[in-house]
Amino acid sequence: MESYSATEVKLNGNSGELPDHLYELYDDGCKELSHEEAMKFKEFLIERKDSFAVPGKKMERATIGEHVIKLSDETPFKEPSRRIPIFKRDTLDNEIEKLNKMFFIKKRCLPPPSKLL
Repeated sequence: MESYSATEVKLNGNSGELPDHLYELYDDGCKELSHEEAMKFKEFLIERKDSFAVPGKKMERATIGEHVIKLSDETPFKEPSRRIPIFKRDTLDNEIEKLNKMFFIKKRCLPPPSKLL
């Protein structure tokens, strides 16, 4: 089974269709493909070239639709806090102090949450 690189197909086929940022993907994907399969793979990439991120270009948000997760019970819940393992507490304290010094977070003294509410 012969392997074809993106440059070989570029020279043999339509030269300007496959965007430059997809050549590496094409090369990796064609390692075990026949020439016919490689051409189909190239057509697939060309048809869907707008689905791939372009390096150096800002990615946009998808506007296709909204994802909905259906639950059997839609009652809101809050998971209880979990204790931090003893061996991780020093590391966590150091990270919190570092964030506090960089003004990413601010210490606040709040009363404990009431169980009555």
